[in-house]
Amino acid sequence: FLRAQTLDQKSSAVNAALGALSWAQNDLKSAAAGFKAAAEAAPVRSPRRMQYVQFKIQTGDMAGGRQVLNEILKQTPDYIPALLVLAEIAASEKKFDECSELLGKVLAQDEDNFNAMLFDARLKLAQVKVAGAVAALERMAMFYPQASQLHYELATAYLAGGDVVKGMES
Repeated sequence: FLRAQTLDQKSSAVNAALGALSWAQNDLKSAAAGFKAAAEAAPVRSPRRMQYVQFKIQTGDMAGGRQVLNEILKQTPDYIPALLVLAEIAASEKKFDECSELLGKVLAQDEDNFNAMLFDARLKLAQVKVAGAVAALERMAMFYPQASQLHYELATAYLAGGDVVKGMES
């Protein structure tokens, strides 16, 4: 990769690979530099930018991850992957109103977005809106009857509402 980087220092793919290799060797400074260079060389909606965000989050830099996401969303306010990750950050910080607003933006664009619908139901559960979570998950189960994660979440919601029988069946 080093020869490839010498030939093209702005190659997003090469810098991302170097970032991943550095991270695997626990060299976080080099990994951050590689992922940042890859993100800067990539188009705004590129997975390379989201890879940099994930690196920041997984290494404990939530504020840095949020900052990169906000920069992405300034340029592309409808970019669903960035909205979903920002919603995850907001939820982890217990900023449930912000999380709900971000999920609403996703669902306004794609009302059938599985990840956003499931996350919205989880958010309702976290806010102890059990009936709303159960209703949302039951609707989803009609469309995604084979989604095991969905049925797990539905079972959890049933149990949270005190319905042990339905919880065990899901």
